[in-house]
This record gives sequence, C-alpha cells and structure tokens, in this order.
Amino acid sequence: MKNQICHFEIGCRNTAATAEFYAKMFDWKVEAQPQSTRLRTGGDIGGHVTSLGHEPHNYTIFYIADPEGNTIGVYAETK
Repeated sequence: MKNQICHFEIGCRNTAATAEFYAKMFDWKVEAQPQSTRLRTGGDIGGHVTSLGHEPHNYTIFYIADPEGNTIGVYAETK
C-alpha cells in the first residue's frame, strides 16, 4: 500500500493511563519500556506512548513511508 503509516507516537502526561486506555479501547498489547510504552496493534503498524515531562504534553506523530521508502513524520499538537 502506498503511503502507509508505519509507526505512530502519542504524547501525554500519564503514559500508564493513556496506554491502558488504548489497550482497552482497541485491544492493543502494551509493553512498558524505560523511556516509553510500546503499543502493539496486532498488525504491521505499531507505535508508542511517551511523556516528555514538558510542553507539548499532548501530541501525535504519524510516520509514513513514501513510495521510495523514505520515512516522513507528520506532527500535530493538540490543545
């Protein structure tokens, strides 16, 4: 598939609560790691939840592979 999302990142204040929300909502598997919490969606696409400890607290980044195999990050901060 062209321009498929290959990874995502969800920024938040509380990684444990956010990971639990997505795990329950979508039945994703959660793997705690030292700097973030990995989310396994059950398919090819995976991602992670992270807390930076400073602004911006709430954001999303989607990484997309273009037709040449380059990875492009699309960032959105939420209020």
